[in-house]
Amino acid sequence: MSGARLLSRLKRGKDGAATLEFALIAPALITLLLGVLMVGIYMQNYNSVRSAAFDAERFTVVEYQRNNQMLPAQMEQVALAIASRPPYSLRSEELEACVTTADSGITGAAKYDLELRYKPIEISGIFGFEPPTMSFTQPIIVPGASVEYQCGGDGDGGDGGDGGDGGDGGDGGDGANGGDGGDGFGF
Repeated sequence: MSGARLLSRLKRGKDGAATLEFALIAPALITLLLGVLMVGIYMQNYNSVRSAAFDAERFTVVEYQRNNQMLPAQMEQVALAIASRPPYSLRSEELEACVTTADSGITGAAKYDLELRYKPIEISGIFGFEPPTMSFTQPIIVPGASVEYQCGGDGDGGDGGDGGDGGDGGDGGDGANGGDGGDGFGF
């Protein structure tokens, strides 16, 4: 077969054209798909962090209504427990909670700021993109005087101590917080 005949045959043949076109456009489509997946995971994680902070705030307020005053370290433990269990199921090794005392501006009320920080899973290592750590701060306003507290900031959700004081539920209450030195909150 001469070179001219081979060249004219290659010009007329369409075999492999679709494969070649897909090979040219596949990297862009795969990158776009991974980007959409990353944004979806990030949005789900951020909404989980927000909802877990809201749930921890609600839990704390209800405990105060039941006369079970919680220490800031216990608030951190509750927030971490809520966030790492279903329906949120955030990875506990990438989750931090920090409760700080804030000025409430309301007589007879204490204000704490609960900050949850979470580093989402990285699925884009091949592109060199590392997702930023997300953070959400939820104010917690409860009756009574505040306890001065600053979280440890050492990445383990504060000082943690011995799992809280295990206490007697604050002022006697019903002992819902006390007992075994664990988180004591029924989680």
